Amino acid sequence: MGQTSHSTDVVRAYVNSFRGAWPAVGLYYSILSQRDDIRHFNITSAKVKLIKDQLTELLNGYGEVDVLITDGWDAPWRPHHL
Repeated sequence: MGQTSHSTDVVRAYVNSFRGAWPAVGLYYSILSQRDDIRHFNITSAKVKLIKDQLTELLNGYGEVDVLITDGWDAPWRPHHL
């Protein structure tokens, strides 16, 4: 999912460890991203696509996700088409 040279899928490791010890899996996603330069003043169609792709991967690539906590979603700058 991210741009890293690390070969370990940390989301997979996290989800697998929770499935073994807890009855539910929860993930956190921040729409604001310094790594991807997603900030209130520079939203583009390409960045909206990246956000959608990342959320799609989180919700479809790791089995059932019981809770998704988002941050920045209700920011006043959020594009209406997101």
